[in-house]
Amino acid sequence: MAADFLQDPRVQGWLDGVEPAWTLLTFESLLALRHEPSTVQSAIQIANDFSVGEIAGSPVARNTLILLGQAIERVGLSLTATGNLSRATVAEMCSSLNGRTTIKPTRSD
Repeated sequence: MAADFLQDPRVQGWLDGVEPAWTLLTFESLLALRHEPSTVQSAIQIANDFSVGEIAGSPVARNTLILLGQAIERVGLSLTATGNLSRATVAEMCSSLNGRTTIKPTRSD
């Protein structure tokens, strides 16, 4: 990719003012995303000692807890044949993940 790729007026028009997150990656990180995850690397893990405030301040932690809560409440989530979340599940989660859902404390902080 050319260094001035994002300066191209056609690309800027297509992006419509949005700066893609991948432009913030290092070249090595971008290459890593283009390959299957390593079999020696484990899944992302979230610490279990966050305060309610810390969780609420982290969109990733908050949304993960909402998704896991839904999975527990529904005794699983609807998946496609390839193991991805179904479109219906994703659509339902989008309304929950847009900030209208709050985290309820399960312990005192």
